[in-house]
Amino acid sequence: MKLPNIIYPIGTKVYKPSGKPFKSGKKINTISCVVEHPFKKDENGKGVPSYKFIEDDSIVEAIMCKAI
Repeated sequence: MKLPNIIYPIGTKVYKPSGKPFKSGKKINTISCVVEHPFKKDENGKGVPSYKFIEDDSIVEAIMCKAI
């Protein structure tokens, strides 16, 4: 898994610059772990770096999240 330039540590609160809410319905979620996305793959067939969250069971690409 190739990491993007910035991977925030576990416990970091993040938001989506797109303004869309997370699956929990909240605009801010807390990172619980970094995983490979099960469906979105990079050019080598590996899952792109993504976050799982404390508030819900969603997986969001790391590149789509910014720390507050």
